[in-house]
Amino acid sequence: MTDSRLNRLYRAAWVRVTLLAFAGVLVLSAPARAQIDLSGAWSPENTQDYQIRLFGPQYAEYAGIPLNAAGRAAAMSYSPDTIDQLQRQCQPWGTFYLLLGPFGMQISSTANRLDGSVQAWNITGVIDRVPISIWMDGRAPPSAQALRTYSGYATGQWRGDTLVVQITGMKDGYLTRNGIPSSGQAKLTLFITRHEQLLNILGVFTDPVYLTQPYVLSRTWRQVFGNGTEIPPMTCMPHEEIPTISDGRHVATLLPGRNPMLRTDLEKYNLPLWATAGGAETMYPEFRKRLQKEYTVPTEYCKEYCCGSGSAGGGMGLRCGAN
Repeated sequence: MTDSRLNRLYRAAWVRVTLLAFAGVLVLSAPARAQIDLSGAWSPENTQDYQIRLFGPQYAEYAGIPLNAAGRAAAMSYSPDTIDQLQRQCQPWGTFYLLLGPFGMQISSTANRLDGSVQAWNITGVIDRVPISIWMDGRAPPSAQALRTYSGYATGQWRGDTLVVQITGMKDGYLTRNGIPSSGQAKLTLFITRHEQLLNILGVFTDPVYLTQPYVLSRTWRQVFGNGTEIPPMTCMPHEEIPTISDGRHVATLLPGRNPMLRTDLEKYNLPLWATAGGAETMYPEFRKRLQKEYTVPTEYCKEYCCGSGSAGGGMGLRCGAN
């Protein structure tokens, strides 16, 4: 074989090796390019459901939540004194509170030591919410008999530009700040999508114990930079707030039909209880037809949380726009 022919074979082999190596790099790097960087400090856009996120929902405001009879009965027997009890003051909210609370968050990644890929996305906790780690390395969730926690166990997978997170193993607690319960059988699916400086999270919450259908919420955060972006960790020191509920002789709950607060908020707007008692039918636009037909005693004007975020009288019970 002549030297020129040998050189041509070497060059052809080198080209094939180079092309194969380049193709391998493309294959290995494709998933990484499909993943989006979620890291940073994120501040909530609290103009979304301003009252619910900041001040909390009205006491008997369950409309839009697909409660079953057990969930409704538990909510209507709830007393705000429950979380004032000494042994429960530092009880955090569950992972769904990420979509219902007023606080921001920081997101960071944990890198795999072997190849540098993202092993987990970490969402910080705040004063009343525990941190969440979303495992990205394909590990299986724990068994149904494993110990439940307030953060649950989260695993994630990219689907295009959206991170889909499955959360199970959550400890029973409260879904909302007005007493709607959540059970240890609840599951939460998060769809996290970044749009440049905006981060949207859509949550689908299912609970076979207290809900008849999935409960869906969506929230948006905006990325923030510079000083003041640090999110303080969860710190709580219980102390006696109301002496009579921690004396060992009282239970912070209300018997069915004995809750005087059910009418307090409803009377501000002349609302019948069935209009705010929740249930699957209240999730859909058709429910407005029933309201228009059966609710004929509107209030004179809005009396509380009328003007929204940043408006005159917002949250102060003033008649917005009045002379």
